Amino acid sequence: MSNQKGFVGIIVLIVVVALIGIAGYYFVVNKQTNQVSVPTTGTEQGIAENTDTQNIQSDQKFPKQDEKPSKTIPSYVLIFVDEEVYTTLPNELNRLKDDIVKDLGVEVSLQHAAYKSPIQIREIIKNFNIEKKVFGSILIGDIPTFSRSDGLYTDWFYQDLSDHCALTNDGKFTATHSCNTLDAVSRREIFSGRITPPVKGQEGIALIKKYLDKNHEYRSGNISFQKRLLVYPAAIINEINNKTPGAIKNSLDSNLDFSLSRLGRYSKSSVDLIKEASYENAKTEYLNKLKMNSYEAALINVHGTALGQFISGGYGQAEVNYQDIKNVAPNIFYVNLLSCSNGAFKELNYLAGWLLFSGNTMVVNAQSQPAFIGGFVADPPIEPVFFIPLNTLGSNIPIGDMIRRDDSLFVTQTFGDPTLQLPSKASGGPKLSVPDQELNFGVVDRVKTKTITIRNNGNDTLELRRLPNRGLTIDNQPSVAILKPENYIEPPQGNNFLGFEIPSLIPYGEVNVLPNKEIAIDIGFAPAAFQKSKLYKKGKYFDIITFITNDPENPYLEIQLYAEVQ
Repeated sequence: MSNQKGFVGIIVLIVVVALIGIAGYYFVVNKQTNQVSVPTTGTEQGIAENTDTQNIQSDQKFPKQDEKPSKTIPSYVLIFVDEEVYTTLPNELNRLKDDIVKDLGVEVSLQHAAYKSPIQIREIIKNFNIEKKVFGSILIGDIPTFSRSDGLYTDWFYQDLSDHCALTNDGKFTATHSCNTLDAVSRREIFSGRITPPVKGQEGIALIKKYLDKNHEYRSGNISFQKRLLVYPAAIINEINNKTPGAIKNSLDSNLDFSLSRLGRYSKSSVDLIKEASYENAKTEYLNKLKMNSYEAALINVHGTALGQFISGGYGQAEVNYQDIKNVAPNIFYVNLLSCSNGAFKELNYLAGWLLFSGNTMVVNAQSQPAFIGGFVADPPIEPVFFIPLNTLGSNIPIGDMIRRDDSLFVTQTFGDPTLQLPSKASGGPKLSVPDQELNFGVVDRVKTKTITIRNNGNDTLELRRLPNRGLTIDNQPSVAILKPENYIEPPQGNNFLGFEIPSLIPYGEVNVLPNKEIAIDIGFAPAAFQKSKLYKKGKYFDIITFITNDPENPYLEIQLYAEVQ
């Protein structure tokens, strides 16, 4: 990760947003601006040959391909376990299954085999999904992943089931533009968490047992976390904050205040912000906070490799290695590691693994490869894209549902059990009501607008914030694959914007509804705007506009949008 590039990228993004506001046309660009595609270099790590799928054992049958979906059957959570782990820990695994059923009220299928190809697992998920949309999956032990010929690997295909990218029988995919950046415009369809220890053999299985035991203890109420947030920004942001005189001095604090005001979950007194100028002192402070405190969440944005983090932004200075993490044994419900390669789970002693299996940490997000991620305390209005998803931590949803809706990189991995959730907020307060969550524009040949009505039947103000669009598809294919060939040129914006939009509300824009009141929001679709450009394409259009809300029972509002251009 390059924090220098991240900082420059932030400045450019601010200018872009300002220009979009000046343009004032019907629509604004729906692409999240804080992430770019991952590099195409890495070390080759192949996957073994397929095994006979008839050897796969299951405690439930999955539906056949020709069966029609049924809306009466609950969603599934699928647990995939390698055979050695299943043989060693059957009681712990069945206890996990029972805990998920009890907590989420979904059906859980426990699958186990000596898996060699990720395609085996993906096909099982897809078959279950025909019967009823799968909620998510958990991969326990030595479970294969998807890889490219250049060594890049990702579990993304376990979470996107729409066959947007071609896969070989052994789970390989090609280094095409569309297969690198699809998740920049579309969130993952289901969640998936990997419980893969950072060591092999019986020592690794012992770590899995330890994790499953603490998982059960947390669900039983014997492990809890303080309502606190740890924030560790990139070295470049700390350096600017500590060395630049004048008005920019201490902008780190003011920008964090801006984020917290949008977040709503934490007060300034409940946030630990590391802004120490000395690298060695910062390392000491970081490790002490991890050792001494309990947190609901942590956002950590430092340089990294598979085995360590570099506080200074340069290798060899103030290194935090995996042994340091083992020693401090952090207690954090959810950690977002915005660092290169900390989630490289094919490597022994990968850092995210020790963060998960040490202490009482429950869920970790990390990257399996080098990736560019901008600093998360940038000046408004770009920020607070990293903070906003945390609003749902206290809602009545598992953390995997939060993670899958958050735009993420192609190589972003989730480690741990995504079906876990923090205790939900007390009943009462705002109550979201939307009569129709689907809008069909029909056949469209000019600018067309439809309206949704959002009502608050609760006692407190309903707050909604719009997230970036989920991802436009045309005839069930992602627009990026259609409109951006391998040698693509970025199309002009403004009048040539393609898709559904809310003219009055940019991504991360806010809408408030008073108690027992309702508001109307216009959503537009404008094929006439792009008929004049090369972007015009006939077909059936689909997109999802998503709002995050402060209703703990309905933390997300998703409006599905349809139109046809002939």
